[in-house]
Amino acid sequence: MRLDKVIVAIFFLTAVFVNPISSQTPSPLPERVEKFKQSGPLTPSDLYKNFAPVDESSVEYRGNNGASLTVDIARFRQDGEAYELLSAIADGARAKNPGLEIKSDYGTAGIAVDDQIWFFKGSSVVHIQNVKGANPASLEAFAKGL
Repeated sequence: MRLDKVIVAIFFLTAVFVNPISSQTPSPLPERVEKFKQSGPLTPSDLYKNFAPVDESSVEYRGNNGASLTVDIARFRQDGEAYELLSAIADGARAKNPGLEIKSDYGTAGIAVDDQIWFFKGSSVVHIQNVKGANPASLEAFAKGL
């Protein structure tokens, strides 16, 4: 009986000290994409809270030429929920751009409007916005690099 308690104690201590629990959630986004690098920590966001994502974050990327982009990512339980959000965004954007089509240029499917790109890939929706100085080609290359 006493040996069982020793084995349980060793197992518990091994689990605690060998695999410590991380205090930070790893970023779902790469640190570098094309000529851009994350310029700050991933921060919580509630841009799409009406669509009930599992989690949602925002981060800024800066280019070596001073350009900056904001990236928002919302993760859902199922791919269909992510596509539903992209479809709602596309429907809203069609008010100003009637010919707008969802295409497979970015991620699984996405749209580009002015200085912004939205796409879904798996169960996530990504929104990229040019904040300062990114030309359309670098914005597109960034989106394709995610």
